[in-house]
Amino acid sequence: MKIILTAAVLLAAGAPVLAAPDSEVRVPVRFSEAVLVRAFPEGESGADPDETPTTGREVLRPEGGFVTVRIGKDPVWIAEGVSGPARPAEASPFGFHPASVPTPDGEDYSYAREIGAKWDRGGFYLMWALGQPDISLRNYSWDEIDLYFQQLPSGILALKNICPVQDAMIRSDGPRRPGRSGFDPKTYIKAGGYVPSDEKAYAAWVRAVVERYDGDGKDDMPGLRHKVRYWQVDNEPRAARRGYGRLVRLTSRAIKAADPSAKVLLAGFWKLPFGKSVEEYRRTVLPVLKELGGRDMDIFDIHWYGHPGEWRVLPEVFKMIRSDLSAAGFKDVPVWMTEVGVYSGCPRGLPCQSEREQAAELVKRYVTAFGQGVRKVFWAWSIMNSAQIGPGYFNQTGLIYNGEEADSPGAGVRKLGFWAYRNMASLLRGWDGQPPQRLDLSNGVYAYRFSCGDRGAVTAVWAD
Repeated sequence: MKIILTAAVLLAAGAPVLAAPDSEVRVPVRFSEAVLVRAFPEGESGADPDETPTTGREVLRPEGGFVTVRIGKDPVWIAEGVSGPARPAEASPFGFHPASVPTPDGEDYSYAREIGAKWDRGGFYLMWALGQPDISLRNYSWDEIDLYFQQLPSGILALKNICPVQDAMIRSDGPRRPGRSGFDPKTYIKAGGYVPSDEKAYAAWVRAVVERYDGDGKDDMPGLRHKVRYWQVDNEPRAARRGYGRLVRLTSRAIKAADPSAKVLLAGFWKLPFGKSVEEYRRTVLPVLKELGGRDMDIFDIHWYGHPGEWRVLPEVFKMIRSDLSAAGFKDVPVWMTEVGVYSGCPRGLPCQSEREQAAELVKRYVTAFGQGVRKVFWAWSIMNSAQIGPGYFNQTGLIYNGEEADSPGAGVRKLGFWAYRNMASLLRGWDGQPPQRLDLSNGVYAYRFSCGDRGAVTAVWAD
């Protein structure tokens, strides 16, 4: 089914009319039909009743293979021609960490469906410490894991983190220290590091987990609707805990023994690339890459939070990362970003940032990351503002208010960033997945052209 990039699509995407511009630029186009779409509404808040997204578009008249548009710091989209068919869910680059909202009745994925997300990196990790209460017995506990998959709706796919013990369970610092009475999580690891206390028992548990959720018809979870193909070994490893490379090798080989088609992600490295933390990256990441030597990892992961404007650093960072991956034997390994976020509002101890700043940074980070060849980007933390991680920055990175914020306009109110994401996911649903072409227009103008097959394209443009 073809997707026509005209008024009908803009209506479906909730796209508003273009705002007042700052400057004029000529953008090359290859098709006779072109429409200008603002990335998100006018105003300072998605709660503004006069700025709730409504039908809107500006038809452009190409002349000599160009359209002239007026742009500013807020991105705009130029949709031209006819898009190709929507890509299957597994090919979609759009996900959330996590994509659900906890409710008394279970996990709610309705916002994720509304916004166009196709991936969930749920906050519930598959941990050996919870899945095998007694290491000496081959008696696995499936209830908690099964519940996650029972609640995951069709059309949304899972990336699952798997490890012996989540870092927060053994740390004495930090806001999250989940625990469970009746067992000591440290008994599942050697000397507080990453290596399992019983490597054979751990590998057997990993094989059993993958077999239960790989959807091959053998020893599957009863009623399983989702085949899990992507597994991430733990998350955000610390140099203070030793043996992460060994854990990756053990886990990856156990996963592939159960499902040779599965893909294994290295854990996201959260400190890259902010300031002096590049030193932490070199101390933590590079030794692991060298130890693996081009094996036992299929996908590299980066986490990126920080503040508006940091999208500018992405090309330089990826140049460094690609060089390091190549030197370690991972020349063509894909890169994902499974945690990317910027807050809006006034978290305690941090400068206030507007919804507009968050929304603009969201689009610029996604587009620039795609331009660097990133395959998938998961917005974090959570699709809705959340108190699960503790007060501060991560409470307000969501794209929907939860009603508990000091300046909340009400529970369930969508921020400008919500509409920015929704419009982007809708306009790029026919994108062919190849890195967009960076257009050289003029100094201070950024433009990336996404191909949607041989009959259409979508270009993101902004000035900076």
